[in-house]
Amino acid sequence: MLKGYHIAALCVARIHDQEHSDFVFALNRYLAKFGWRVMCFTTDSDLYSATVIEPGELQIFDLIDYNIVDSVIFFGSTALSTEIKKKYIELAKQSGKPVFIVDEIIEGCINIRFDYTAGFEKVVRHVIEEHGVRDIHFMAGFRNNPFSLEREAVVAKVADEYAIPFGKEQISYGDFWSVPAIEETRKLIAENRVPKAIICANDGMAIAVSTELIANGYKVPEDVIVTGFDGNEGIYYSDPKITSCKCDYPKLAEALGKAIIDLQNGIVPDSVIKIVPELIIQESCGCTSELRASSFDYINELSNNFQRFHGEGRVLDKLSMRLQSCKTTKELCQAMYHPLFYDMICVLKNECLDELQSPLDIRSTSTYGESLFVIYDSERPDINYEHSLMREDLLPHMQSLLDEGHPLILIALSYLNIPLGYLCFHFSEDNRQHLLKVGQFAARLNMAIGGYRNMRYQYHMQQMIEERYRYDAVTGLNTRSSFLQHYDTFLKERHPKQVTIVMCDLDDLKYINDDFNHSEGDAALSVVADALHNACYDGLCCRYGGDEMIAILTKPCDPKRIFESIQDYIIDYNLHSGKPYKVSSSIGVYQSEDTDFQTLFKEVDKLMYQNKKLRKQNKRRAELESSTSESAQ
Repeated sequence: MLKGYHIAALCVARIHDQEHSDFVFALNRYLAKFGWRVMCFTTDSDLYSATVIEPGELQIFDLIDYNIVDSVIFFGSTALSTEIKKKYIELAKQSGKPVFIVDEIIEGCINIRFDYTAGFEKVVRHVIEEHGVRDIHFMAGFRNNPFSLEREAVVAKVADEYAIPFGKEQISYGDFWSVPAIEETRKLIAENRVPKAIICANDGMAIAVSTELIANGYKVPEDVIVTGFDGNEGIYYSDPKITSCKCDYPKLAEALGKAIIDLQNGIVPDSVIKIVPELIIQESCGCTSELRASSFDYINELSNNFQRFHGEGRVLDKLSMRLQSCKTTKELCQAMYHPLFYDMICVLKNECLDELQSPLDIRSTSTYGESLFVIYDSERPDINYEHSLMREDLLPHMQSLLDEGHPLILIALSYLNIPLGYLCFHFSEDNRQHLLKVGQFAARLNMAIGGYRNMRYQYHMQQMIEERYRYDAVTGLNTRSSFLQHYDTFLKERHPKQVTIVMCDLDDLKYINDDFNHSEGDAALSVVADALHNACYDGLCCRYGGDEMIAILTKPCDPKRIFESIQDYIIDYNLHSGKPYKVSSSIGVYQSEDTDFQTLFKEVDKLMYQNKKLRKQNKRRAELESSTSESAQ
């Protein structure tokens, strides 16, 4: 239970399909009368056969919180393969939640399905008993498909009752699809085996068979009766209109809703509840259709829907490119606010907004982690809206969403099967056209947010590479190439009247490396670099060569104070370092109004080597004096 409402978790694929959308709306209307709400966990693929995109879409079912749902519903064989369903059925049962299966039979669950056998038998008997046909042919689905075999058995049963020939010669396989059905019809025509009636296993094949017969000069139903099955909306607009059997999904939803409420009230439903489809008698069998549906209106609506879908697709493509080019999370949130997104919430994993994390790595141990981030909420018009969300809360302002009474439709966001987050739609009216947006928006946002993550991480990696290229790993100063690249820009920004160049050279680096190892040599270099940077903190500093370092200053300064500052820093270090060697540096400081680097370098190099020469002379003099003193003693 959640916020005072019982929750039915419905797992259904392709919610935009007509029968699925009819079912969802009808179930929600029925359960709402008893204080229930429906949460739909959906995918855009049917997930029945394995494809590369399925793992990412499947992650939406990991969002089901068995602590708050009161019933779990799986819609038919197209929602999940049986093997996948077993996992989630077991999770529900472990949590003590009843499991309902729609349009399929799974042992240990409460099953609500259509009685396809009884429904299809109505069609077959109508053709044979009402129209007296004795020459029949069955347009089957796939070979060995259970639904096709079930309907084939019905035809065989009724045919046997009336001693009508029915064997392999009277069966063609249209694979539940128009193209194979047309090919099989052409074979019948070519072989001069066109019967008086072709009974099709579904409506799509029936429409295709009827159209192909008419195209070849046959009249339907005068020459050949054609029937279908399922109650597809196309049967009302074909010419002639197809006799079929309607699987009434709203009626199926009400049967499920009643079973849920009965169980809540302590009444245990039958393990299998069957709804018999309704016979739809129309023109293709020779009867008169009472329905006067306009084919023009139907085609016009389809055309308008296609144009709208296509137009929205172009807008989404542009929006996707804009989202991918965002530089910050705030900018991403702002870009999401578009009139095309309504009655929608977009929630991302926190780690998806961390540009330091590779988009191909998963940090959280669970699919969606412990905390989430709302980057879009159509109920919040403020474009600066940002909201952190704990995983168990699922959605912001959940109470108001449930109070509104509309089904909550959740679909996963993923990129290369890496979970990103999810979308939630809470459409304010029961309109299938809204549901067409669910998969469309999810697909575009998968690419947009996945691309955004890639671009931000790529920018981060580029910055890291530039940092490594720009700064020396040992001293932390600019590298020589970076220094030379930024030198002119540095001077242009400051417009100096006079430039000071400082050069330091670490003395006896080879001695330190050879006698104390290279890590000590690196440490000594770092000391001189720190001394130079401390004295020239407002300048541009670099490690120019192996043991040479340079700084450029643009503000007025005293060369003597800079010189002494560097020396004092090194002397202080030696007093406290405890090292078995002393760090020392030769120093040159040169000032000039000339800003040409080569000229400055040449002059400061002379001064630095003069200082080095002087230091060596002083060192030898000191050694000599020390040696003379020892001899005198």
